Amino acid sequence: MDTERSKKSNRLSIFISYSHADEAWKDRLVKQLRVLESEGNFEVWDDRRIGAGDDWYPAIEKALNEASMAILLVSEDFLTSPFILGDEVPRLLKRRKEEGIWVIPLIVWPPEFGSQSYAVWGVLYESGGGPGGGNSEIRRKAGPW
Repeated sequence: MDTERSKKSNRLSIFISYSHADEAWKDRLVKQLRVLESEGNFEVWDDRRIGAGDDWYPAIEKALNEASMAILLVSEDFLTSPFILGDEVPRLLKRRKEEGIWVIPLIVWPPEFGSQSYAVWGVLYESGGGPGGGNSEIRRKAGPW
C-alpha cells in the first residue's frame, strides 16, 4: 500500500488546457496519452475529472499548481477564451519561468494569427516554452518550433 502511494506521488502530472469547443481534439490526445499513462510514469489531468457538483475553480487551481507539464490545445476558441488566456496560460507561463515546467502548445485548428495570439506565442517563446525549454543549446539544435 505504501509503495502504491509512493509511486502515485512520484508520477508526473500533465495538465491539458483546451477550449470545450475542442473537446474532440482533447479526447484524441488523452486517448493516446492514456496508453503511456498505464505504465505508471505520469497522469493526465483535464477538467472532465471534476465531479458533478464539485467546485470547479479550486480543482483547476490545484491541478495547475501540481502539473509537471502542460499541453495547450491551441485553436481560435482557445485564443478567445477569457478564462484560458486570463487565468490558465499566465499561471502556467509563470510556473514555466520560475519552476521550469514544460508548456507545450499544440495547434489543433489553425487560428487567425492576430495580435493576441502573437502575444501568446511571444510569451511562450520568451519563457522558454518551445523545444528545449530554457536551454538555448537544445533550442538551437531543435530549430524553430
